[in-house]
Amino acid sequence: MDIKVPELKGVMGKATISAIYVNEGDTVVRDQTLFDVDFDKVVLEVVAASAGVVHSFSAKQGDLAISDQVVMQLREIAVAEQTTSEQ
Repeated sequence: MDIKVPELKGVMGKATISAIYVNEGDTVVRDQTLFDVDFDKVVLEVVAASAGVVHSFSAKQGDLAISDQVVMQLREIAVAEQTTSEQ
């Protein structure tokens, strides 16, 4: 699953990846914050749409990014698989 920089209506230009909360190989749960994107005066939290494992991250803190740019790949895992691995 591609994780992209969100589009912010009415805001033009580039954004900055202002914080990263996960690393490659980390297991994440749905709605977990992955990274923050700073658009001039607005900071948006980008969260996981589903449970998964961070497969790759093509940006680092401080990098410039544009809306709809893919910055992370998340390998989705089934909830049952996640529950089994936690036991």
